[in-house]
Amino acid sequence: MYKKDYILRLITTLTDALNEIVHGIKNDDTEDAKIKIDQCYKMLGNDSTFFLKQNTEDIRDFFDSKEEGIMDKLNLLSKIMYQDSLLENNKDQKIKIMKKSILLLEYHIDHSKEYYFEDINKLSVMKNNLKSLT
Repeated sequence: MYKKDYILRLITTLTDALNEIVHGIKNDDTEDAKIKIDQCYKMLGNDSTFFLKQNTEDIRDFFDSKEEGIMDKLNLLSKIMYQDSLLENNKDQKIKIMKKSILLLEYHIDHSKEYYFEDINKLSVMKNNLKSLT
């Protein structure tokens, strides 16, 4: 019961933070958006360096070893990474982060017991943005 409450609070907090990040990016407040992205990574249990350096399988193992809610966390991490990629100035790094974000969201969509059109649409947008970079 407590774990489910914690996961729900985490999801709500991170979703609110993501909305603030998107709003900050749209208003060209990239400095604040970057700070919020770093905070989101930490709320998921590690810093940005960890998540950006690990491959997707190691990230799944990291969440799987922690507690319940792996699919929700992978979904949120994917969205956080995508926003992070939008702020990245280095094209190669931007592509790398975006690809990882796409892989995490694809895994979430393929293995989650829930189906959200929002995630399918988000994946399509992400792939189109990646295609425009390459």
